[in-house]
Amino acid sequence: MHNLIPRKIVTLARFSEHSLLALRVSVIRATLSAVKLLIYCALISQMLFNCILAYEESDLDRLTEKLEFNEKLSETDLKNIDKLWQKYVSGARLTISEDHTVYRYEKWMNRDAKFIPSPANSNWLAFIRFGVRGWQFVVEQKVKNGTIYELEDLPNRLNQPFFQWGTKTLKIAWETGYSNRTNINFYDISRDQSKSLIASPYKDFAPHFAPLEQFILFLSNRDRKSRNDTSYAIYAVNLENVSEILKLTKQMPFATPTGGDPIIHFNNNSSFDIQLVSGEKVKFELNDLVSVARKKVIETNNKRLAMMSQKKNNKELKVKQKSFELMLDEFKFKDSSIKLVKELDRVLLKDVSPNSKDSKILMSTGFDQFKDIPGLPILPSKDKLFFIKFNDKKFKEIWQYEGYGRKPTRVSPRDENCYGMQIDENSNTIVFILQRTDSFYLVALDSQTTDNLGQYKISKPTLAHGEDLTKILNRNQYFFKDSAGNWKTPYISDTNHKSNNQSKQNLVISFLSPHLPKMDPYITRNAIKSNSEIQNIGQRSTPSISDQIESLRKSIQWISTNEELEIVMSMYNQVHERTIQKIASFKDSDSFSKRRLKIRWIESLNGIRSLLDNTKLLLEVE
Repeated sequence: MHNLIPRKIVTLARFSEHSLLALRVSVIRATLSAVKLLIYCALISQMLFNCILAYEESDLDRLTEKLEFNEKLSETDLKNIDKLWQKYVSGARLTISEDHTVYRYEKWMNRDAKFIPSPANSNWLAFIRFGVRGWQFVVEQKVKNGTIYELEDLPNRLNQPFFQWGTKTLKIAWETGYSNRTNINFYDISRDQSKSLIASPYKDFAPHFAPLEQFILFLSNRDRKSRNDTSYAIYAVNLENVSEILKLTKQMPFATPTGGDPIIHFNNNSSFDIQLVSGEKVKFELNDLVSVARKKVIETNNKRLAMMSQKKNNKELKVKQKSFELMLDEFKFKDSSIKLVKELDRVLLKDVSPNSKDSKILMSTGFDQFKDIPGLPILPSKDKLFFIKFNDKKFKEIWQYEGYGRKPTRVSPRDENCYGMQIDENSNTIVFILQRTDSFYLVALDSQTTDNLGQYKISKPTLAHGEDLTKILNRNQYFFKDSAGNWKTPYISDTNHKSNNQSKQNLVISFLSPHLPKMDPYITRNAIKSNSEIQNIGQRSTPSISDQIESLRKSIQWISTNEELEIVMSMYNQVHERTIQKIASFKDSDSFSKRRLKIRWIESLNGIRSLLDNTKLLLEVE
């Protein structure tokens, strides 16, 4: 038993060596198979490539004969020429037969080459020759050891470019670029100056000199309506000012030059004719075309300048409008700033966020409409902001706004004229006047839930702008100002109020002051004073200097014309004179409070004067 164990170990070792050797052999065979496959693929692709580019010697011989005798070439001949020319241009070595075919091809391409002398000097020749770099534009002096200018190699191999000499001087213009996008170059031999006259992404071709050499006429498709449009228009470039390019005609089916022959023929210094595709000739007068084209350019430039000036004025106007923006009112509301501003003929109510320059427009209306709103147009409370807004049908509606980021909501009925709003935060009550044709109603709502607390028909109220038209004594007692300026309670038709309460509710309170005083001293349950007594109590005394200054300050925000500005300026002069007289009556021994009051009056008048100056500037801008 002990002798069998070593034999098993030796047998397993030999088996592992044989398996490892077999694995290596299989890997080598797989690698050789892959390499053979790659070689076969390369050989097959090379054979296919050679088949594609291959041509027989007989094909070249037949092609050479056609080129020599100027016979018509077939599509197969053209394909063989393209293959042969690619090989020639790439610098590959050619066979004798291929080299002979290339030579015949170059000669065949130059078969129609014309040596065109200059009209100004016949010793100078210009011609187009075909070579390894395509078409080459050459100017040569036909004298012993004459100068030869190889002006440009033209990449267009299939179509021969067009060129033309100047009529009086050694100037020449020619086409350059590919067939679908040609441009025009220019060379002055006497000055040895060359320039690119026309360089655009369009097809500009067929340059023709005018007899006086002031203009070069050419065809262009830059104003075509579509890609399929094959019509052209005649343009002219001024050689004295190459930036002046004039469009002389509209798009027409003009013929294109063939064989180097011109298509524009001048009969004199101005009159010329040009051939159409149909063979018909159209006559034009160069002077008339240039005159009309220049007038159009002037009109276009004037319109462009007017538009630029208008844009500039609009920008300046916006800057002035921003600089001299008239602030009608401004107050803090929660965490933002509410601004009522007048911009030109518009009044805007904006909510400006303190953390950014963003602003939200809550209301925008015309200044004339804004001035016609009876009562207070804006009424801020502790938690809400109420304002009058015109809807699309020009009805005045009352809206409420709860802060930045919130959407304003309508409080009053839709499509109803509502104004004269007033709010009492203690009782959460809001009242306003609702007008339906010639009928007026005093409406009371809960400011939190907008529930209707009552609606009372009233007589015609006063419609003064910016004044309090309604007052709230408590949740059950409201007042309105009638057309005579007297404060009244609305008529309540409820049967529960037909007793003494009805007469008390209809009591005429004819206070002339703009703010309703506390009602408790004048209205008691047991005794009601007469109208005359109440009227004597409420008569208004002569306004103080401070009130006059504040009234003058509020008057500035409604100025919209120069006449209104003159009226307010007259009021300012009167108040200024009264203030100076009042200050002069003060004694040196007066109290500190009077001295402070004097300084406050002077600062207020100076501020009002600045506002009047800004308003004058704003009216000049408008």
